[in-house]
Amino acid sequence: MKNNKGGRKYSTEQMIRAIRETRGLLSIAAERLGCHPDTIRAYARRYPTIAKAIKEERERMTDVAELSLYNKIQDGEGWAVSLYLRTQGRHRGYVEQKDIKLLLGNLTDDELRQLVERCISGGDLHGIFSKGDKKGAEGEGGEAVDSPGVDFDS
Repeated sequence: MKNNKGGRKYSTEQMIRAIRETRGLLSIAAERLGCHPDTIRAYARRYPTIAKAIKEERERMTDVAELSLYNKIQDGEGWAVSLYLRTQGRHRGYVEQKDIKLLLGNLTDDELRQLVERCISGGDLHGIFSKGDKKGAEGEGGEAVDSPGVDFDS
């Protein structure tokens, strides 16, 4: 059956079958159907059953990944233990963080705007300020640090 753009029209059953067979990997499902991944995304927006199939397959794949991680934890793999604690053990204090002490009164409006933008985007805060400009930044002993107004403690 052809749609109004002259392209191929897929049934919801065909879409769901391809999604399930490829575990929700849309590029591979699209290859099997002979369409572009955006076609599947468009169908998912139009048909809740297709969106549900994608979500279910991704959940199943997440379960498989979690089971693999659990097995590596049981095998004593340090990286797996660390990953688990950083993500699932956060409520117990297993977090990676940078302590940032700001002396905002010494920042220009432009420096403050740049700092906020980098914090929101999750970017690296080093290099926001010009090299050698040490106004307003203090280390633990009150000594100047590289970035004005920002103190990074790892």
